[in-house]
Amino acid sequence: MPSTWIVLLLFTSFFAHGSNFVHLNGSGASFPEPIYQKWFKDFSYRDNDARINYEAVGSGDGISQFINGDVDFAVSDLAMSDEQLSYLEQGALMVPLIAGQVSLMYSLPSVSDLKLSRDVYSRIFLGEIQYWDHPDIQTSNPGIQLPATPISVVVRSDASGSSFLFSNHLALVSESFRNNVGASKLPEWSDQPYFLSALHNQGGHSFCASDRGCYWLC
Repeated sequence: MPSTWIVLLLFTSFFAHGSNFVHLNGSGASFPEPIYQKWFKDFSYRDNDARINYEAVGSGDGISQFINGDVDFAVSDLAMSDEQLSYLEQGALMVPLIAGQVSLMYSLPSVSDLKLSRDVYSRIFLGEIQYWDHPDIQTSNPGIQLPATPISVVVRSDASGSSFLFSNHLALVSESFRNNVGASKLPEWSDQPYFLSALHNQGGHSFCASDRGCYWLC
């Protein structure tokens, strides 16, 4: 799978405080939360008059909270649309902060170097390939004994910029995915029983850490 690079954006409003102490609240993407928490903690050590709180609620909810005025800034894997910006009388300043890579993670204790073609992983996320020992997976992994167990496909349950970026990639490489699912922050994934939903990136990682046979978008 080719690298899919994303730029995370900060949307911030202009505000005035009646004292020298500044307290900012933000929310949004869960993907970059670890680095933000480190930055904000380090900044608070350098400036005792500032505190920054950040809650990883997902890109979609973060933008909604920012539009509603519930937070001072939001973080998203995608820039705000013209329609979203139209709800903000003061406008918004969008600043690219970091770059990250959307990738797929699998949990098969007996397999350390799994190879999947674009066609195969697209069909996994369409629900068409449901077992690890499927002939098309085996073809790309000669000499490896793949288990005859279901593929637990873990996807995000919340509106996610990462989900949009990945589903957009699948829509570009797979006509069937483009016609049946399409690109979305909250795709309508297959209703196959082995498709499982997890809240935020951390939820997916936790699930795959305990499930052998897991396949996870992160």
